[in-house]
Amino acid sequence: MEIFVGFQLKRFRKMTTTMPPKASSQTSKTTPRAVVLLMLLALTVGGGGAWFLAANGRTQEKLQLGETSATATKGPVSTNGTINVVEAVEADLPQFVTVTGSLAADEDSAVATRAGGVVQEVLVERGTTVTKGQVLVELDPVTARNALAEGEAGVQELHARLGLAEGSDEFKVDEQPEVLSAKSSFDLTKTNFERDRELRKTNVVSTADLDRSQTTYNEALQRYQLVRNQVAQLYASYRTAKTRLTALRQHLADMTIKAPFNGVVQERMVSPGEYAAPGSPVVTLVRLDPVRLVMTVPEQTVRLAQPGAKVPFTVTPYPERSFEATVRYIAPKLEAVSRSLTVEALVENPDGVLRPGYFATARLPEARSGKAVSVPTTAVSRNGEFARVFVVDADGVAREHVVTLAETNGEQAFITNGLKAGDKVAANALEVSEGMKVR
Repeated sequence: MEIFVGFQLKRFRKMTTTMPPKASSQTSKTTPRAVVLLMLLALTVGGGGAWFLAANGRTQEKLQLGETSATATKGPVSTNGTINVVEAVEADLPQFVTVTGSLAADEDSAVATRAGGVVQEVLVERGTTVTKGQVLVELDPVTARNALAEGEAGVQELHARLGLAEGSDEFKVDEQPEVLSAKSSFDLTKTNFERDRELRKTNVVSTADLDRSQTTYNEALQRYQLVRNQVAQLYASYRTAKTRLTALRQHLADMTIKAPFNGVVQERMVSPGEYAAPGSPVVTLVRLDPVRLVMTVPEQTVRLAQPGAKVPFTVTPYPERSFEATVRYIAPKLEAVSRSLTVEALVENPDGVLRPGYFATARLPEARSGKAVSVPTTAVSRNGEFARVFVVDADGVAREHVVTLAETNGEQAFITNGLKAGDKVAANALEVSEGMKVR
């Protein structure tokens, strides 16, 4: 349509450009020929537009009719026997409850440095097996070593100043030379004062002499007490210096970062030349023997998780191999949303085959008796706490049945209510819907 209109416009321009020019006084008037051409163009465009709208309307009508026809054909679709059907059979209730979980390291630590310093050497890499006390990272010890040497010199100076015996910190303030000297002066002035006081009673000495004697006595007493306090304070400074010396030794020791337990390095976080701030992690260390089996136990089976209980389990990488863990830690409360309890069991892992993060399927032993109906686990569809199967009736139509699921063991589901032995059920509940013709 657009091509047609464009062609007419082009033809109109050509015709108008070939017309002879008119006098300037008549340029504002339209010639009869031009009027005819304009009317012809308007009819052409209008007719083409009407044709386009009509054609478009018929197309939309066809589309709507097609959608209506397609909608009318919807409904249960016959699969012509492509849905597998199995028969429910009677079986004994299993003597266990299956729960899921995952493996976790017994210890998972971001080993941090107590002191800050420049990293001098990193002695481990990812995957390095270490023992408790093994050196992981060395920080530059120069500053810490110098501070320790300065502290040791200060302690030795105070030790000598106090006149303490070599290798001994025994101290008696009244036996220090300064104190003994001050004590002697004090005793002398005390004796003189007491004598002058007695002589004054018989007027042997004057009052002025007695006053001078008493003043000398008081000064000697104050000097003695002052010296005694100074020496005691000096000894306190000595003890403070020794305590600080202990801290300086520890600071130097902290320049060497050691493994707190036997384990394997998960990640190294520093490199030589970096500054490690106090408290910053330098290595992630995990202990893999034993490992923890962290299980999520539903509320209705919490009673089976008791300390010391043996729990067999399998992991995804080794489905043919069975392991056994011992329940050790039980959470004090259930999770509010999932209504489940977190239970941890320990399992020995001397060969290191079990790794943190493995998905595990565990079985909690339960002594119970009774019969159930067994079907493949794929025949059961779960929606929260509800389970359902699709029973195929005599007419080959699938009917939804809500059932009570007692247990699953990975391949078989055990049902105690809502299904009976001999019922035909769809082998895969995800392929079936209510009312579907399956055979």
